[in-house]
Amino acid sequence: MIDINFLSRRQAIAEWRDRQYFAAVQIINGAGMVARSAFDGQIVDADLGQSLWDPAAFVDNRIDALMREAIAARLHGFLGQAADELRALDESLASLAQALAGSGDALIMPQAPMPSDTPVSGEPAPQASGPKPSNGDQSAPSKGITRRFGKVRGFVSDNTLIHKALRLRDRAAEGVSHAADSVSRSLQDSTGLYSRLRRLAQERVAGVWMGDTRSASQQMPFKLQLIALIEDTAHEARSMTL
Repeated sequence: MIDINFLSRRQAIAEWRDRQYFAAVQIINGAGMVARSAFDGQIVDADLGQSLWDPAAFVDNRIDALMREAIAARLHGFLGQAADELRALDESLASLAQALAGSGDALIMPQAPMPSDTPVSGEPAPQASGPKPSNGDQSAPSKGITRRFGKVRGFVSDNTLIHKALRLRDRAAEGVSHAADSVSRSLQDSTGLYSRLRRLAQERVAGVWMGDTRSASQQMPFKLQLIALIEDTAHEARSMTL
């Protein structure tokens, strides 16, 4: 005689598994869209030397950081919800559901090694040694010297003139910086570097994160890790309800 309850439980577990598959793929795909969008903003502001010296390292490090941030914001909630749904199917699955809720730490997110910083050459200028000069007796200088430098003191103490000079200096510095940024962006555009960086970012997401393309990494792509976790949990749940 067919056990209807047994078949119903197996069907419910299969439906649970399929829902979690769909939710997991949504999380990874959504994180990929967010990461690539944020990366586009980063490459516009990137220094030419940073992006040109080692494009792959430049892309991998930034994409991995963006993907980890986007996924971490939703992973805990996803596993907790999946565990609650599993527990609701059958109280005998409570321990398995609890293990699933805390399994996020077992998943390994890709993380490219941080590129080494270029050492900054040059040493700070040594401090001058010796006794500090004394101001001396202020009453000592003659009245003639005081009159000679009176106008100079008045000019230096005029805050309005000083602030005006500082504003002119800042505007000049901003102009030089803007011009340098424009030259950098023009050079990056003309060499096709932006397009190459975007392509590398897409390949990074599709490879080590999605598993849609082959990757040189020996680590299982994150999406496949998450799917394997769901599949293993569903298999264990079926075994526990026999």
